[in-house]
Amino acid sequence: MSDIASRQRWTINSTSARNVQLKKVTGYSDSPHASAEHVYNTWDDEPVGVVTSQVQGGEIELEQHQETGNPDVNWRKLGTAREYFSLTRDIPGGERVQYVRCIVENVSIKGDNSGQHTASLKIKYGARRDL
Repeated sequence: MSDIASRQRWTINSTSARNVQLKKVTGYSDSPHASAEHVYNTWDDEPVGVVTSQVQGGEIELEQHQETGNPDVNWRKLGTAREYFSLTRDIPGGERVQYVRCIVENVSIKGDNSGQHTASLKIKYGARRDL
């Protein structure tokens, strides 16, 4: 019987940000780009099979608390420089996934007067590997 995962670790590995554990991540979503389509014969209207494509990449959206001072990772600088990096998501005692050829697509900031200041990061990746 499996237990429910209660923790996860995110790590970035890049030239400018080095190898850093991301400690401010509060949520994420992973949307791999994959497709499947029916294959038809020229003489029949019914599908004869399904062709699936390999997952070639996708998109990750990370939510994290904003940091004061000098942040561990300057996401805007990474995006402006168009620097490639890799991300690793590790659930202790569970799944471990690496996202390679990542690039920052967008950084948006949200805040309110109750002290909740977060950054939403949209990151494109070239491949996803189970470790």
